[in-house]
Amino acid sequence: TNECTNSDTLKVTVLNLPTIDIIADTNLCIENSIDLFATPITDNNLTYAWVKNGIADTTQNIVTVNPTKTTTYFATVTGQNGCFATDSVNVTVNSLPIVTTSNGTTICIGETIDITATGGTSYTWSPDVKISALAGATVSVNPDTSITYFVNVTDGNSCSNQDSIRINVTPLPTGTLTAPQDTFCLGETITITAQLTDGLVENPNGSYSFDGGISFTNTKEFTFTTQTAGDTIIKII
Repeated sequence: TNECTNSDTLKVTVLNLPTIDIIADTNLCIENSIDLFATPITDNNLTYAWVKNGIADTTQNIVTVNPTKTTTYFATVTGQNGCFATDSVNVTVNSLPIVTTSNGTTICIGETIDITATGGTSYTWSPDVKISALAGATVSVNPDTSITYFVNVTDGNSCSNQDSIRINVTPLPTGTLTAPQDTFCLGETITITAQLTDGLVENPNGSYSFDGGISFTNTKEFTFTTQTAGDTIIKII
């Protein structure tokens, strides 16, 4: 038999895939943004294609994102040899803490009141005006004038939110006593009139208590008869 043979050769070149170092999976507070990096390792002459939810986003190696929900981003890089590789990073979106504060209120000047916030793990208060501490869920305040206190609340995910409490401060009322004269004879009847004002405005609904050996409550005018000689001090209390 005639056993004829022949041969041929084919050279196959295997090209390396590009290699990149992509940012690790990360967390983000909602309403914030973050830069995602794809850093070349084996080839600096790469082209990039970032994709989220199947839609191309940018052709840069750095992309700034601010997702409103947890999202996976894919980075596909192509080398000069036409070979490509894909990697991904997952961005978990955390919601902001829900802050609950004590209600705003009205106090008299000189009064101290506790104000409280909940919803996080740390609390920072401002401004630093007549406040017992700048940190803590509950602080005491005794402002001299009406003021709004702000609290910044941070949760376990390092996300922060803010709320405020309005404290209105009312000045102490001023009481004035008047009498026909300041000297009387023993046994004489005296009529004294009181006027209670909040600032310069008379308060018609004010309550009155007097001290001076005689007590009257909730009356603007009272009459009494002197029973002992000497000085008698009458005060509105």
